[in-house]
Amino acid sequence: MNHLNALPAIASGVSQTETTSSTLKRVLIAEDNMDLRIIFAHAFNKDRFEVVTVENGQEALDYLALNTPDIAVLDVDMPKVSGLQVLAKIRQKPHMSTMKVIILTGNMMARHVPGADEADLFLVKPVNIHELVTMADRLIKSSQRA
Repeated sequence: MNHLNALPAIASGVSQTETTSSTLKRVLIAEDNMDLRIIFAHAFNKDRFEVVTVENGQEALDYLALNTPDIAVLDVDMPKVSGLQVLAKIRQKPHMSTMKVIILTGNMMARHVPGADEADLFLVKPVNIHELVTMADRLIKSSQRA
């Protein structure tokens, strides 16, 4: 795992902002487009999230095997394992039952794919990154109140 400070560039594999605070909300961003991955990571990092980024669904599953973030932001169309396959694995794990999941896609029809309705939020790109962070924060807060 690469530890990054202010995310100057995201290398291949799992990347994480450098932090030691346990009060930060943790977000996993799985996005194969490096530019979007960096943009999303910066947006969440600015709002005091602990950010972990991966570039494909298999890396997301590898990370989730050892960690349970507060929220996962998953692209649908990723190499190796799709975001919807990652979502299905998350929903199968009892210890991840409170984890919120936002699905992102550039394909408006992906919303109708079986399993897509398991996401807490389904957004079609392009997305407003500030609204994405706000919605993620609200989803996390709603699960903490439940």
